Amino acid sequence: MMGESVKAIKLKILDMFLDPECTKQDDNWRKDLSTMSRFCAEAGNMCLRDLYNYFSMPKEDRISSKDLYNAMYHKTKLLHPELPGKVANQIVNHAKDVWKRNAKLIYRNQISMPTYKITTAPIRLQNNIYKLIKNKNKYIIDVQLYSKEYSKDSGKGTHRYFLVAVRDSSTRMIFDRIMSKDHIDSSKSYTQGQLQIKKDHQGKWYCIIPYTFPTHETVLDPDKVMGVDLGVAKAVYWAFNSSYKRGCIDGGEIEHFRKMIRARRVSIQNQIKHSGDARKGHGRKRALKPIETLSEKEKNFRDTINHRYANRIVEAAIKQGCGTIQIENLEGIADTTGSKFLKNWPYYDLQTKIVNKAKEHGITVVAINPQYTSQRCSMCGYIEKTNRSSQAVFECKQCGYGSRTICINCRHVQVSGDVCEECGGIVKKENVNADYNAAKNISTPYIDQIIMEKCLELGIPYRSITCKECGHIQASGNTCEVCGSTNILKPKKIRKAK
Repeated sequence: MMGESVKAIKLKILDMFLDPECTKQDDNWRKDLSTMSRFCAEAGNMCLRDLYNYFSMPKEDRISSKDLYNAMYHKTKLLHPELPGKVANQIVNHAKDVWKRNAKLIYRNQISMPTYKITTAPIRLQNNIYKLIKNKNKYIIDVQLYSKEYSKDSGKGTHRYFLVAVRDSSTRMIFDRIMSKDHIDSSKSYTQGQLQIKKDHQGKWYCIIPYTFPTHETVLDPDKVMGVDLGVAKAVYWAFNSSYKRGCIDGGEIEHFRKMIRARRVSIQNQIKHSGDARKGHGRKRALKPIETLSEKEKNFRDTINHRYANRIVEAAIKQGCGTIQIENLEGIADTTGSKFLKNWPYYDLQTKIVNKAKEHGITVVAINPQYTSQRCSMCGYIEKTNRSSQAVFECKQCGYGSRTICINCRHVQVSGDVCEECGGIVKKENVNADYNAAKNISTPYIDQIIMEKCLELGIPYRSITCKECGHIQASGNTCEVCGSTNILKPKKIRKAK
């Protein structure tokens, strides 16, 4: 079976030309794009004000919503006749989406009216007013940037041609597939979406092209579950409920980069104190520019690492035929861990990327309550803090899992002894990684509910969720598992008397 997924490529604009052969250069293209961005922001803010005024009226005084949107479109064209009609249409549609997402919060006075920034508002173009061109080794985007009325006055034409940087083979392949529009083999056809022309904080311009591509749905078993544990020594550790196979990603790369960035930031801050008048004389923005550059570098590194980790996790799940991935619910991670490393790393972003990449392959992602998953024995279910003697070692105090001995010949497991009780062969100590044990627990279906019931039975404190409607207690979730109500109490520690 075939499905569809959406991704995007981000291409840096190197130059802008007036002709597709890239011979007539537009020397003021950065200024022109900044002006168009400002026009889009002003028109978008006008539309948001019109929507606010419209919905603040009594219902009997309102015109129809269709008439309102038509009026917003014509006001946009009157305000800035340079904008093509389809760009003006995109401005109105995006303003409508922004309003729908925020209207309730605005009227509750929880947030102020959203606004488009004059300096960085993107220029949005429908997928039918631009096309991709490849001229020898040059990658060009042909865009209808101006309206016909304005082009007649300026004499420069409606279209502009962006020369963009396509540096890696993967992006070249995507560009070629979007451009070719292979109608014979539908499995290779990519469809372009709404183009965004946007400026970053460094003043560089980019084209962001979303595209839809077909995906092959892999045969997966929803009863096969992959558990993913996030940590420090091992950034990611995964295990499966259906086998003893496992995998991990070492956390050394992240820790090394974090220490390097911290040391560099301290060094720059010390340099600012003793910097010369050339830097101080240009104000705070100039003085802090190196720190802003460093922050952007750190942000890009984190985003790249999270993409790489999410890809490896989903690939491992597909390889084992897992239809479900269970990960830790990371809400409130700053309250439940003492590790600054876990607080500072964007694990929620990693979780989001895992969900998005898993969705492409039809894998369900379940967020579970991670309480006691690192202290519970995955063999016998015994929960004890001392089971995890160190960050890396797990030894169950009840069944001996992690401290037992295993025969090399017949694989017989025994609690102690220098020789095998069955065949008399040589034995070796069983070493269990604590992160593997936690991942094995997380791979157990409904593990948070199992641990919660065990904690209530033994009187161990547990942060659970209670439904206000029916009183049902559950380990996690936003809706009640019994009555479906969303009226639930915030998690709090509960303890049942022994």
